[in-house]
Amino acid sequence: MSKIDPFKVLGVNRGASYQEIQKAYNEMINKYRSGKYTDTVLQEVAQQKLQEIEQAYLVLIGRDADDVPGLEDELPGERAGDGEANAYQQVRRLIQLGRLDQAEAILAGVKAGTAQWHYLTGLILWKRGWYSEGRSHIQQAVDMAPENREYNETLARIMRAYYPFHNITGFPKSSAFDLYNCRALLHCYDFLFKCTCRDK
Repeated sequence: MSKIDPFKVLGVNRGASYQEIQKAYNEMINKYRSGKYTDTVLQEVAQQKLQEIEQAYLVLIGRDADDVPGLEDELPGERAGDGEANAYQQVRRLIQLGRLDQAEAILAGVKAGTAQWHYLTGLILWKRGWYSEGRSHIQQAVDMAPENREYNETLARIMRAYYPFHNITGFPKSSAFDLYNCRALLHCYDFLFKCTCRDK
């Protein structure tokens, strides 16, 4: 990663809060997102800018802090002790980026057993291909927070993907159905995570 000034790229002050960084990031992504520019040259410039914005954001949430000397004491989130809420936001973002090891590492540092912990753990497991374990954690999140719409919608998508090929007892009818299930789950995979792993 090139040495950039992440604060300058996102237009935030040094020591900005996680919420301020998140807001600036979203605004910048909106400004330069694809589809806004028809000219080829402008599209290329916008794409380069988007890459810089992404790099800056990852630095400021603590993923690549070594690229900015002296930044360690100024980072929000887990480096500045802003609490579990910001850690969960970071985990969501890292899952969206496909950085599952980093997401799992942050999740290991927060209190285990909460509804959101189970939900995010379930998403990580599902994305790794451990479907049964992932579904179990998301089911636990729903049981603990039955009023949470996001948890319920995610579980509903999983159930629709996983159970059409099972009998009423929940057990596979045959090994052939297991193979068919796996293929169906993989087709569902991208759709599920586009819908469930959005920023809060």
